[in-house]
Amino acid sequence: PDAFYDQVDELAAEMGADVEALGGARSWLSIYQGRGAGYAKSTDDELRMAARVSAASGVLLDPVYSGKALYHFCAAARAVPEAFRESRVLFWHTGGQISMFDKVQQLKAVLPKGQVQRLNVPMPGA
Repeated sequence: PDAFYDQVDELAAEMGADVEALGGARSWLSIYQGRGAGYAKSTDDELRMAARVSAASGVLLDPVYSGKALYHFCAAARAVPEAFRESRVLFWHTGGQISMFDKVQQLKAVLPKGQVQRLNVPMPGA
């Protein structure tokens, strides 16, 4: 993800940060790969976690971006917890809720029965 570190350095400099004095983004920022099986391909475990987080917090995590990213970040944190102790973690939620519509059937399969309802509103003239 070299391009991401470079972009963060550029943005930090534009905001007035002395990027050289800070050591550059690579010295204070870790970016984790959250691609998983690929674009718009969600595993049941990824969907279950997104649903649990959404139910517990009210924050909707979509299955294409934010939900998958958080799932894989948490897996990395569980694999090496000592790397995260006494650290500050920023999770950047990028939205993407519209992608939830494409996953309705897959989400229904991993959620408890009766928990998912779909509202069908008839369109005038349709």
